[in-house]
Amino acid sequence: MTARLVLNYKQISYTTCWIEYPDIAPTLCTKGLSPNSPSTAPWQYTLPAIRYANGENIMESLAITESLELHYPEPPLHLDSAYLSHVNTIFDNIHTILSQMYLTSVPRRLNARSAE
Repeated sequence: MTARLVLNYKQISYTTCWIEYPDIAPTLCTKGLSPNSPSTAPWQYTLPAIRYANGENIMESLAITESLELHYPEPPLHLDSAYLSHVNTIFDNIHTILSQMYLTSVPRRLNARSAE
């Protein structure tokens, strides 16, 4: 699940801040996010990331989804459903196949700073 989908489904008000790729690490670092562990992610900082009104910051879609479900339980996402692992497997398989087609076109669609 993506963070934006969860926010919309739960009707949680939010603001989007678009960040160029070279600015991701410096921006999230200054917001107080801790970098990813090198053993779990190839990049120090990733998007999406959210900041709650209390200043708590979270990075990565799954962690954001779990946190939003904890803070905003209604309507429920049913993250404990037995079907979720099956859906994730199907999505991962589709993503693996389709990413080979669309990832090569991404640099052409980005601003010059991010395309590098």
